[in-house]
Amino acid sequence: MEQMLGWLVYYSDYFVLAILIGGAFYWLSFRKKVVVGIALIIVAIGVGYLQNEMKYTDFHEMTSGTIKDDSEIRSITIKVKDMESDSEKDSWKTIGQMTLEDEELVDRLLNDLKGLELKETNYSKYELNSKYIVEMLVVNEKDNLLVTDKLMFSIDKTHFSGYEIISDNDHLKTIEELVGSDRMEWYEGVEG
Repeated sequence: MEQMLGWLVYYSDYFVLAILIGGAFYWLSFRKKVVVGIALIIVAIGVGYLQNEMKYTDFHEMTSGTIKDDSEIRSITIKVKDMESDSEKDSWKTIGQMTLEDEELVDRLLNDLKGLELKETNYSKYELNSKYIVEMLVVNEKDNLLVTDKLMFSIDKTHFSGYEIISDNDHLKTIEELVGSDRMEWYEGVEG
């Protein structure tokens, strides 16, 4: 049932478009106003196209409200989730984590993510199934004050916080390299 609901939510725009087109044909069969009917069909197709195009974004666009050109990223914490658990309760269980403050490593990780092109999936199950949680501590200056924000997202090979990754770059290169290093602190039983 959950899979069917997810499929329905994912393709809901197409259902709405089909209903609009079907309604236009139904209306045309009784009214014979072809010009108005054709205009309705064109508008419905245009709305469907625009809704679909609005689902595409990239890493820079998603984070531009928090990460700006003059932002300072104080730290990045990478958490590894327990992917072996079958329980939904344990799906956020952290089995290891590390915090980066080294500017070179922070830049490498950001460069890996900058090329991500994303498509909205409308289905948050992927967030639960992502292997890594990344938290960034970002400092921006606003009105002569320093404002600290925490940017958090889930990521794996195919998804980024509820978005499908459609670009073909090695966005996990630095993360997997760091997870495989001795910098990672492994433990059990800590909720992430």
